[in-house]
Amino acid sequence: MAATKKEEIITTPTGTDKGLIVQQITVRPVVRTRSDIAMWRSATIESDWSLWQIRVRLYDLYEDCLLDPVLSDQIDKAHIAVTGSKLQFMRDGEEVDEIKALIETEAFDEMLKEIVNTILWGYSVFEFSFDPEFSVVSLPRKHIRPLAGEIAKEQYDATGIPYRVPPASNFIIECGKQRDLGKLLKAVPYALYKRGGMADLAQFSEIFGQPIRVAKYDASNAQARAEVQKVLDEAGAALAITIPKEVELELKSPTANITGEVYKTQIDICDKQMMILINGQTETTMSSNSSGYAQSKTHMETADEIKENVRKYVARILNSKVRALLDLHGFPVKGGEFKFVKDEEEIAATDKIVIWNTVKNMGVPIGDDDVYEEFGIPKPKDYTAQKAQKDQERQQQLDANNQQMRMIHLPAKKFFKHLSDFFARAPK
Repeated sequence: MAATKKEEIITTPTGTDKGLIVQQITVRPVVRTRSDIAMWRSATIESDWSLWQIRVRLYDLYEDCLLDPVLSDQIDKAHIAVTGSKLQFMRDGEEVDEIKALIETEAFDEMLKEIVNTILWGYSVFEFSFDPEFSVVSLPRKHIRPLAGEIAKEQYDATGIPYRVPPASNFIIECGKQRDLGKLLKAVPYALYKRGGMADLAQFSEIFGQPIRVAKYDASNAQARAEVQKVLDEAGAALAITIPKEVELELKSPTANITGEVYKTQIDICDKQMMILINGQTETTMSSNSSGYAQSKTHMETADEIKENVRKYVARILNSKVRALLDLHGFPVKGGEFKFVKDEEEIAATDKIVIWNTVKNMGVPIGDDDVYEEFGIPKPKDYTAQKAQKDQERQQQLDANNQQMRMIHLPAKKFFKHLSDFFARAPK
C-alpha cells in the first residue's frame, strides 16, 4: 500500500522484510595483524583471483589503515561534501513531503555516506527495511561475492544467500563495479609507508633525542663496574654505556639525518598523496612556505570539481536504484527526481575585498554598515566617536596636502609675474 501521510512513511510496513539477510550472517571482528606492503600485494591478488572473490584480508587491511588520522579525515570530508549539501526530491517543480521525511532520517543520511564509501571500497550492497520503520544497512563487504551475487553467512564461505532474485532483491540495491577494489586500494601503501616512517622517527627520537650517559670504571675492578651500572639503572631510562677506562669510545651522530628530517619528509609525502587521492588537493589541510593564494585557489577549484563529481555519482544512484526500490514499495516517486540544491557561490574574502574596492573606486557609495555585515566584522560600540575622529584626521590631512601644493606653486607664480612685468617695462 502506498504511503499517503508524512508520519506513515517511517512507521507503516510496505512489504514482508522479516527475513533480512543481515540477520542471517555472522560478522567477525577485524583482524589487525602487523601489516606491510607484501601483505597488501598478496591480499590484492587473493581478492580477485576467483569467482568467490574472498576479500577478507584486503578489507581487514583497509579497516586497519583507516586508523590513520589523515586518511580518515579525508574520508570525512568526502562524506560532508554530500551530507552537508541540501538534498531534495522534486516532482512537478514541488518538493514531495513524503520523500522529504525519508531524506531527513538518520538512516537516509547513513545511506548517503555508504554510497560515497562505494567509491572508496569499490562495491556495496544495501539492504532496506520498512518494518517497523525505514532503515538501510550496508551489508558487510567481507561477506559479499559480487560475481556470484551472493552474501556469505561466514566471511570465508564460498557460497551464500542470493541477493539478485526475489524475495531478497525486493529489498536490495547494489552499487559499484563487481571487480573494483576502490580508491582505498591505492591509499593503503601510503598509509603503511607512513606508519613505518612514524615508527622509524619514534625510534630515532628515542635514541638521539636524549643525551647518552657514559660511565668509565677500572677494568680490573669488577665490583666497581657493577656499582656504576646500578647507579645508571636507578638514574633513569636514558641511554647509558659503561666502559673500562682503558677503552676509547667515540659517539657519532648521523650528520645527514641529524634531525630526523628524512622520516618527516616521508610522512609528509604519504599524507599529501592520500589527500590528493581522496579529495584531489592538499592546500586546505596543509600549507607550505612556497604556497600562495593562486596555488591555494587552484587546489580549491580541483577539490570542488571532485566534490561535484561525487554528488553527481550519489544522485545517479538515488535516481536509478533507490528511486526504483522506493517505487516498488509504494512511495510516490514516479515522475520525481533527487537533486542536490546548489547554494549561492561563496566568494573568498580576499576576492570580495578586491570587488568592493573596485566598486568604490568607480564612485559607487558603499555604506559602512554594509561592510560590517558582509565581512562579519563586529561594529565597535564607540563607532560614532571613532568615525568623527577619522573624518577629522582625513580633513586635516587634506588641508595639509592643499597647503603643501600651494607652497609648491607659489614661487612659480611669482616668477611668471616677474617675467611679465619685465617684458612690460622693456623698450619697444
